[in-house]
Amino acid sequence: EKQERIAARKREAVERRLMFQAEKESKQAARMEKKQHRAQEAQMQRMEAANRRRLKEERKRLEASSQGTPFESQVLPVWDVQAPPEWGEAIPERFGAAAAAAAKC
Repeated sequence: EKQERIAARKREAVERRLMFQAEKESKQAARMEKKQHRAQEAQMQRMEAANRRRLKEERKRLEASSQGTPFESQVLPVWDVQAPPEWGEAIPERFGAAAAAAAKC
């Protein structure tokens, strides 16, 4: 009978250890899963922010190209600047002296 009680206590101790170990592993798995989920969320937020920045830059580029004249929206070499014939000699001030000089050539 004494032997049976000792064996029963040993079995209970082993079961408690196994239960504790299983609980510990379960908690660790939950922590890892949560950590991985947070990392995925952060990655998604970074990607969304990058997309927003890219779209904003693209929108700015499109607005710049649709506003005003090509002279204002992009930098052109001086030799590419030519005034339309209907302007005659009067080159608008905003195009600067280089444009006026190029138009006279």
